[in-house]
Amino acid sequence: MTERRTVPVQLPVIEVHECSLDVRQAAIARAPMFRGLTAAQVAEVEERCGAHGMLEDEAIYLRGQPAERMYFVAHGIVKITRDSAEGRQTLLDVRTPGDFFGAIPELGFESYVENAWGMTDGCILMLDAADYAKVMRDYPDVALATVKVLGDRLAKAQTSVHLLSGAALQQRLAAVLLGLGAKVGRRWEDGILLQIPIGRDDLAAMAGAATESVSRQLSAWKKAGIIDSGRRWIAITDPAALRELRGS
Repeated sequence: MTERRTVPVQLPVIEVHECSLDVRQAAIARAPMFRGLTAAQVAEVEERCGAHGMLEDEAIYLRGQPAERMYFVAHGIVKITRDSAEGRQTLLDVRTPGDFFGAIPELGFESYVENAWGMTDGCILMLDAADYAKVMRDYPDVALATVKVLGDRLAKAQTSVHLLSGAALQQRLAAVLLGLGAKVGRRWEDGILLQIPIGRDDLAAMAGAATESVSRQLSAWKKAGIIDSGRRWIAITDPAALRELRGS
């Protein structure tokens, strides 16, 4: 009998003092609203940002709190959640280095509409509402890009709602796994290891399904050699098969 492999997700730990200037500027430069800025302009934006050493499971903000800042992931992973009717935290999405999250009144938000937590240790940058508004005034292209990226996120959210309302569980779950693979996956043997600590309840929330149904489907895929998994880790071992299950 072949021994089952064990693949714990190993994530590097970074102290706040290790969130170097290069790391911070790279995060700003990768953020979609700032990609058109020159290196000097990126440096100016970074100077307006505060840096925070993020801890795993640390609450960055909670739904209903005043929308005061935009955040940018410099290192580590942030999870975006929402409270369910039963009071549980349901996972909506993850943010990786270069991603942004948060909200400010200048973009039409008086309060945060979701929760943001550290999924791993890391470092995040914070840009206060007044500073973000000044950046948009100084660089009109940033304002236009901000509107575009928010519109893109809204379109993706609407697509997700459509998928959840009409697709079969296999298709929804395959889409979730492939989406996570694109964001936080790394090459592992012939497949993709999702480099985040994620459980079946998290996947169920993202797929809009019961945890028990997701567990049965993952077990079937594991038996078929499409995925491999362990305690709070999962790997896509046959990406082509999963893409076929997802469909167009």
